Amino acid sequence: LLEFADDTVINYSRPSPAIESTSGDVQNRNTSDTKTKASPSTISPKPFIKFVKAADRPKENKTDKGLAQVEERLAELRNRDLKYCKTIRVLEFKVEARADCIESLTKELEHIKKEK
Repeated sequence: LLEFADDTVINYSRPSPAIESTSGDVQNRNTSDTKTKASPSTISPKPFIKFVKAADRPKENKTDKGLAQVEERLAELRNRDLKYCKTIRVLEFKVEARADCIESLTKELEHIKKEK
C-alpha cells in the first residue's frame, strides 16, 4: 500500500461526473467494418468518467441564480402592485368626493332656481 503512504485525505463528497469521449466516437465509426468483422481500430473505447472535487465546482449554479432573479423580480412586482392599489384607492376616494361635491352643488343650484 505504497500509494497511501502519505495519509492524504481528499474529500470526494458528491462528485459531479464529467464524461469525456475520445477520437474514436461512435458517430464517426464506419458501420461496414463492424458488420463483417470487428477489428481493434473500429471498436471505440468506452468513455471514462472524470470526478471533480467539490471545491473545484462553482459555488452557485445557473439554476440558483435564475431562481434568485425570478424571486427578486416577483418581490418588485408585488411592491409595485401594492403601490398601484393604494393609488387606485386614493383616486377612487377623490372621484367619490368630487361626485358628492357636484351633487351638493346641483342641489344648491336647483334650490336657488326655485327661489327666483
